[in-house]
Amino acid sequence: MAAIYDMDNGMQLTDGLQGCTVSDEAIQTAQRIAVDLDEPVLLEDDDGMWEVNPDGTCDPHERTPRYTCDGSVRGSCGVKHGSPEAAGNCTRRDHRGCVRQGGYSDRTLVSLDGLPISNEDFERFYDAFDGSV
Repeated sequence: MAAIYDMDNGMQLTDGLQGCTVSDEAIQTAQRIAVDLDEPVLLEDDDGMWEVNPDGTCDPHERTPRYTCDGSVRGSCGVKHGSPEAAGNCTRRDHRGCVRQGGYSDRTLVSLDGLPISNEDFERFYDAFDGSV
């Protein structure tokens, strides 16, 4: 199976495509989307991650994790963090500020590259956040 993501915000554009081991559906779809958007898209295919460009070329994509902090009440911090620890520190500061005003922060770790967050990354986030006020 294959999926296509927006390179800028990590939003999933499509999912459930047949991967390269079955057909060319995923790469052809990624190329069409890249042309329509006039910007590269990220293709997660059976053989890895690929940056698919509007000109039809594909380059291997090394995952550079990017995270943010977001919650349904507090919203996003608006920062692209390079590590779960940085996001945890940001959430801790937000939580402390909310507690001082009698509230709380519901922000948690969110992946900006559209890929699932590992248990290890969540642990690193919570270790940095610590939950202490």
